[in-house]
Amino acid sequence: MKRNAAVGYSIFALLLLVVGFFCSPAHAAGVSPWDAVSLSVGVQGRWLDQGGLAADRSIEGAGNAALGLTPHVSLTGGVAYGFGDSYVRGQVDARITATDVNDTDFNVWLGAGRYFSEHPSDGLNEWAGKAGLGWRPLGSKMDPDGTVAPSPFVVGATAAYGLDTERRSVTVALVYAFKITKGVR
Repeated sequence: MKRNAAVGYSIFALLLLVVGFFCSPAHAAGVSPWDAVSLSVGVQGRWLDQGGLAADRSIEGAGNAALGLTPHVSLTGGVAYGFGDSYVRGQVDARITATDVNDTDFNVWLGAGRYFSEHPSDGLNEWAGKAGLGWRPLGSKMDPDGTVAPSPFVVGATAAYGLDTERRSVTVALVYAFKITKGVR
């Protein structure tokens, strides 16, 4: 797949998140949907099984967006740039949290999604089953007003299994997660 197609599919995936943003239960209930959106930027290592060939490894810069539809269900999308081979790949998925949703420092999730990639050697380009975890090593702090302020630094890991090629992909990331605030309410 050419770079423009991978970027185009990644933009399409992120647009699906925007549509989900305006169709979310929070938006319908009159609560600001911005409260359900989180963004992150960071670096990640990626290991890709090449189906009988030597596994490919890469360091990537990544940007991700997540939209919580309910406390247990979220839509996510992201774009990654491989520094070594100058590639672009993207993904969009739906996730179900398998751990306590009130624990802001650790979560495990299961999901399924679509990966988009320029070349087969750069990443999966197919539907995939996924599982992952997120951990805030610095923990959360309680603000004076009683609200929980989670650390912005997250260590994450994702394992994916391509449904067409049966290739496996693993990423380990260190990201800075943040929310967009929409002015005074």
